[in-house]
Amino acid sequence: MNPANDAGKKELPPALRARFTEVEVTELVDPQDLRAVVERAWSARGGGGGKGGCGVDPIDLVQLYLRCRQLAESVLVDGPFWLPSGPLPLRDWNQEEGSGGPGTKRFILTPSARLALRGLARAVAGGHGAPILLQGPTSAGKTTLVEYLAARTGHVCVRINNHEHTDVSEYTGAYAPDPITGHLRFQDGLLVKALREGAWLILDELNLAPPEVLEGLNRLLDDNRELLVPETQEIIVPHPAFRLFATQNPPGGAYGGRKPLSRAFRNRFLELDMGPIAAEEMEQILHERVGMAPSHARLLVKVMATLQGRRTRSMRGP
Repeated sequence: MNPANDAGKKELPPALRARFTEVEVTELVDPQDLRAVVERAWSARGGGGGKGGCGVDPIDLVQLYLRCRQLAESVLVDGPFWLPSGPLPLRDWNQEEGSGGPGTKRFILTPSARLALRGLARAVAGGHGAPILLQGPTSAGKTTLVEYLAARTGHVCVRINNHEHTDVSEYTGAYAPDPITGHLRFQDGLLVKALREGAWLILDELNLAPPEVLEGLNRLLDDNRELLVPETQEIIVPHPAFRLFATQNPPGGAYGGRKPLSRAFRNRFLELDMGPIAAEEMEQILHERVGMAPSHARLLVKVMATLQGRRTRSMRGP
């Protein structure tokens, strides 16, 4: 099998894997081994040895393959893919004015942001509607990246900020007095509205949500792809444009209160890992988004790094 970090692959339960003797098979990258494979393949097709009857030396073909692998890991990307547009006008925050006034930008496409954005777009385009989980440290841009992609594609994007006191009613809805008649009427929650209208929904800090909230998402995340509203007994099938995203910080360590999601629950998501923003990119963001002088931005980033280091050491204890 392929590793579980490949798209669509799931981690086997430990109890099941324990019944197997596992053999790790690495990729074939040794030039001599690859040459033997090429010559064997040509020989099987009646080409004989040497240049295989097609005028190409096997070692040249091997070198071409290895060079393509190297480029694929460094500069080459996959081909274009298509994302359907939503009902809103398409907006590029990178071209809109930032909070620093004229000359600043609302969103800064740093090199790491471009790479993460492409990975997210690829997951949306090829995930067949599967929910996407973005995990990374605080201020890595997880939520903003989804909001930026939604704006670029014209989709309505809403979010639910989870915490230990989040109630299921925030997702599905609750009965409330009608402002006109005064009668009790069921009002849809953010999740139900997004399902009906085909919006993109972000569940922030998913691993802070109480167990009953996560349990309520199971039916939507499994193969049924539907939601039961207990109060009304209505079964809601998602709009074709609906997309579900979740973000979280890594559990444990400096992020107190975060609970590890169960393996079965996480297997229902396509996972994208985001690392911390590099210092030079943070300086670029401060300069281009809020108009801060480069020297001041550099000093502020140094202060932030110092505080983060102290926090990490304090969490480890003496």
